[in-house]
Amino acid sequence: MKISPFLLSLLFVLPLHGNAQIKLKAQDEPLTVLLQKLQAQYGLQYSYKANMGQSCRISLEAEFADIDEALKTLLATCHLDFYKQSTVYIIRKKPSPPPSICEFKGRLIDSETAEGLANVVIQYGSKGTLSDENGYFKIVYPASQARLQFSHINYQNLDTLLSPQQAYILGMEAQDIALDEVVIEERLARESGQEEYAIFEAIRTGELKAGLYQSLGELAQNQPSLPWLVDADPKASFRIKKILFDSSVHLRMPYEQSQAIQKLEGFSDGQNVYLNLSDKNWYRRGSEFARLYPVGPYLYYEDWEYDVVLEFSTLERYVFDVSTGEVQYLSKRMIAELLSSDPKLSDTFKKDWMKRDRLDEYLFLYYDTPHPSDSL
Repeated sequence: MKISPFLLSLLFVLPLHGNAQIKLKAQDEPLTVLLQKLQAQYGLQYSYKANMGQSCRISLEAEFADIDEALKTLLATCHLDFYKQSTVYIIRKKPSPPPSICEFKGRLIDSETAEGLANVVIQYGSKGTLSDENGYFKIVYPASQARLQFSHINYQNLDTLLSPQQAYILGMEAQDIALDEVVIEERLARESGQEEYAIFEAIRTGELKAGLYQSLGELAQNQPSLPWLVDADPKASFRIKKILFDSSVHLRMPYEQSQAIQKLEGFSDGQNVYLNLSDKNWYRRGSEFARLYPVGPYLYYEDWEYDVVLEFSTLERYVFDVSTGEVQYLSKRMIAELLSSDPKLSDTFKKDWMKRDRLDEYLFLYYDTPHPSDSL
């Protein structure tokens, strides 16, 4: 029989011993020697790594009801354990006990106004969460203490060590992100082209014309070529999915009317404007539109995209350039390039470990435009 150099297995015929008591007496003896004595006296079968328990020495004199109890006592002294597989005792390191689960909670407030801070990013270990609308947070973490990092785009980062079973009130210092005159002038120069596109002013002033856009040019100039019939036609429907804010809508119309429309880029219900997200005919079942929000020279929108492999949906963010008709994915690279003209905001962005989930916040902050979620 060939014995692995990494696994020492002592195999013998196991005799029957009835209920005979096991007597052990040792004085500063290595564990391996005691195991060999038990094997020789009781015909046990072992399997364990060759170097396991070599440095462990045992002194005891005791009687045990059976061999299992004797082995359990010997091995526990050396922080080892065993389990049986058929008639073989498999000796292993004793599994570590699971860490205790502790609850850490508190509230985040503005250090000057004492108002609760919503949507503060809270990171602990490799996980993260957000404070609620009143600034409260609660996390469960397997540790007796937790080092938490708090960050918000308008406040200085906070890093602190918390203990469980206490309710903390943590103040965050506001950080000044005001823009200097040079930055403002550069920004206004980039936005000057908005004047030729009526859709921006119409959204801001609430003067949108209700109707259907058959081209991007109609959308840009707030001139729908087809009337808005949803309110008048009982067969038509306009349904908003409440995900975050109005990020996805469905528009369905009578089949005959949809057949007469060759192309539909978007529509307005007189209150908001929506862009067609579908890559097929707009009137197919499941056609979706996204609400557009003006920000700088762009129209911003969101889209929930389903991953058929991973079987879950992710929220993706885009900007629509009216002047070119191009859609650009909101990425860290895009925002980093945009913020390069604003050193202070750029530095905040670089230090933000949750920037991937807050790209839209930086976009709206850069153009000094209220974020859509602020109006909810």
